Amino acid sequence: MKLTDFSVERPVTVLMIALIIVVLGGLFFSKLGLDLLPDIKYPMVSVVTTYPGVASEDIEELLTKPIEDVVSTIKGVKSVKSFSQEGLSVVMVEFNWGTDLDLAAQDVRDKLDLIQDFLPGDADKPLVVKLDVGAMPVLGYGVTSKSLDTLKLRHLLEDNIKDKLERLDGVASVQIMGGQEREILVSLNKTLLESYGLTQSQVVQVLRQENVNISGGHIIEGIQEFTLRTIGEYKNLEEIKNTVLCVRGETPVYLKDVAEVKDTHKEERSYSRTNKKESVLLLVNKQSGSNTKEVADQVIKELPKLKKNLPSDIEFSLVFDQSRIIKKATGSVIQSGIIGALLAGLLIFLFLRNWRPTLAIITAIPLSLLATFIPLYIAGYTLNIMTLGGLALGIGMMVDSAIVVIENIYRHLEQGKERKEAAKVGASEVGMAITASTLTTIAVFFPLTLGGGIAGQISRGLALTVSFALFASLFVALTIVPMMASKLFKKRTAEEYKKVSGSQRFEKVKNYYRKILTWALEHRKKTILITLGLLILTFSLVPFIGTEFIPLGDRPTLILQLKMPPGTSLEETSKVVGQIEDVILRLRDVDSVSSFGGLTEGGKIDVGMGFGSSEVNEATIMIKLKDKKDRQFSSQEIQEIIRKNLPKIREAEISFMDMSQQMLGGSSPVEIKIFGKDLSRLKEIGNEIAKKISKIEGIRDAKSSLVESKPEIAIKIDREKAAHLGLSLGQIGATVRNSMQGVVATKLRQAGEEIDIRVRYRPEYRQDIEDIKRITIFSPLGKPILLGQVAEISKKQGPVKIDREDQSRVVLVTANVVDRDIGSIVKDIKKELADYSLPTGYFIEYGGSYKQMQDSFKVLTGALILAILLVYMVMASQFESLVYPFIVMFEIPLAFIGVGWALFITRQTLSLTSFMGIIMLAGIVV
Repeated sequence: MKLTDFSVERPVTVLMIALIIVVLGGLFFSKLGLDLLPDIKYPMVSVVTTYPGVASEDIEELLTKPIEDVVSTIKGVKSVKSFSQEGLSVVMVEFNWGTDLDLAAQDVRDKLDLIQDFLPGDADKPLVVKLDVGAMPVLGYGVTSKSLDTLKLRHLLEDNIKDKLERLDGVASVQIMGGQEREILVSLNKTLLESYGLTQSQVVQVLRQENVNISGGHIIEGIQEFTLRTIGEYKNLEEIKNTVLCVRGETPVYLKDVAEVKDTHKEERSYSRTNKKESVLLLVNKQSGSNTKEVADQVIKELPKLKKNLPSDIEFSLVFDQSRIIKKATGSVIQSGIIGALLAGLLIFLFLRNWRPTLAIITAIPLSLLATFIPLYIAGYTLNIMTLGGLALGIGMMVDSAIVVIENIYRHLEQGKERKEAAKVGASEVGMAITASTLTTIAVFFPLTLGGGIAGQISRGLALTVSFALFASLFVALTIVPMMASKLFKKRTAEEYKKVSGSQRFEKVKNYYRKILTWALEHRKKTILITLGLLILTFSLVPFIGTEFIPLGDRPTLILQLKMPPGTSLEETSKVVGQIEDVILRLRDVDSVSSFGGLTEGGKIDVGMGFGSSEVNEATIMIKLKDKKDRQFSSQEIQEIIRKNLPKIREAEISFMDMSQQMLGGSSPVEIKIFGKDLSRLKEIGNEIAKKISKIEGIRDAKSSLVESKPEIAIKIDREKAAHLGLSLGQIGATVRNSMQGVVATKLRQAGEEIDIRVRYRPEYRQDIEDIKRITIFSPLGKPILLGQVAEISKKQGPVKIDREDQSRVVLVTANVVDRDIGSIVKDIKKELADYSLPTGYFIEYGGSYKQMQDSFKVLTGALILAILLVYMVMASQFESLVYPFIVMFEIPLAFIGVGWALFITRQTLSLTSFMGIIMLAGIVV
């Protein structure tokens, strides 16, 4: 029995199938997560290693190069990039698309274990970070208080907010960042310490040995067993102060005799502010696959309840809300889908002038949608801008098959057949045709699921969603629609149809079309020449259309990055940020402003993922805009207004970052890579190129990655003198670091919290070069030696940041673009640099969004060719002819005429999204 015959003969069974689709579709729809973007797994693993106080060139030699060498041998590595700067090494390992990132990260960890013993012992253990867009916080709050400092505020949030929010469904973790962190500081008096013949290292050693609990086994008394334990851990500040360092003349020397012990906070090397008030940042992360909107709504609803238990002056300012972007993006797509469905139903009613077939079509659309949710959930996809776009696109296609079936059933009803017979015959006759039509459309989307790179990751969800929707609509058209027709449709003649439908009103249109068709058939050569002329004219428009990676839309949040001259203190950077905040807060379209400077505890991960600041002379300002409907200007216009009103700050670099581009894998729109060996020569070339391209129209924020050198105090050891006195270079370096930076001797454990106990000389002993010269180092025989006796100390300049790519040094010249497409700008840059002469051994490559655009276009071009080939194969098998499909496929190049003129007239560019639309069109037009 044919499928259509079965559906007509067994209407109750088909009704039950429809109800199963409704129930399962509704159930799976409720379980589908809601995200902005599909789950894009970037094949990128970063290795972040900190080595406080070490210069960038030493970081490169001691950490970056060894790590690069070992990770480069891992299977599937595409490229290795890195940068080295004071105290920080970041090595970014890019794998081929499709690589299992969990296994890749484990391979990186295994390789690092092999060289762990060869890395500096006092450097932090390398941290392996996977680039995961899904791990980005869904909500961010800037928390401020008038009465509490950030140290107390941080503790208050940890005790009253963090754990309670983490218990909510879908919340993975709550991070509290910024603000002051508690620390016990042992501030040594160098004069007193040396008068007792003690050293800093001895103090550290005593504190470590005294702050221990040691298990001593067990003893048995009668029938009871007792655990033996020596208890010595510090309980409070007084116990630390009363630690005995040594005994001199039967008199104990206590720690409080040579040092001031304070319960304070760590040295501030970072800060965070919200609306110009000192703040703590509260970040909420969701569980993988959870509905972003539901998680955000839960937190927003719960927070006012929790706030009742806090002091009244504590304010929570919403810094960013990912669900807000998702609501707008998905709401727009859903609105388009609903309007499309209503228009489809309205047009069918206008042509058929009968509620019965209109009801069949309107029923087919939601049934097909609900059926689509079932495989979508099973395949592990979420509702996001791409899958919802696929559904919106599929709505228009869903009715195609049903309309063809209904029209043919009506034709048989007009011929006098009974409803059941007309439904069977009508659906059967067109069954193969609509199946072939559906398969040709799916054939176009199939290559998109195979594409690599970011293009494949983005388009896969859309392609599969449309394919699922089309299969579902085909099933509905061949089962539900014939069953409904056999029960609802009425028999009527062609004359009755003409009277009711009002088809006579379209006679003029039909007659006009008939005249055009007749003329075209009688003047075939002219028709072909006109068509070719239009096609050639369309291709001539391509240079004027422009190309870009991702079209720039309106953004709810702007991100401004500030980089002050190297060597600028945290306080000075903070002052400049304050001036910029004043400019921004004067704008009526701005809702709130948050700023972050320096390297925070979460900064390591951010830097490893390519975000955030990593030095005290750098800062990031997050500008939350009001809703678009409440704004006078677009985000792009606001960005330009801010740029024009910023104060003139000498040698400061100010640039804007597009977070949406970063989330889609894009980097700077313009990125010119200059490879070479000598840093000074690379710096010179980078500055010259940045100056040249800054004159090009549309270029903003042009800068070189190798900026001015950072001032440093260099200590050059006289190895011969040091060896004669029994001192090693490592011993001298460690003593200098511990004297100036301090050393964490041990930890104080209180109420489940671990607080660092840092031993450091008082500020007056570490203020200038003379103090450095007076640092005391003890020889193996216990003889005190001043650093100035074995070292020459001077001020000099050192490189700030050293970039490398594929184990070669590189300088990056980056820039943003305004009011122009990236393709035409890079064309102008190449023209500007055509006559620029590079030294031997130096060469230029182009990266950034331009490179990603080119890579994506290559992938999509391959998908387009494969799609056309598959469409031909499906039609050849349908027509059983190798020639006839070409007649239909001649429509494909003609479709590009409409695409080209539409892009040109609307001033849109050829981008990743519009290219995907062209590929879809190749299947739709046939």
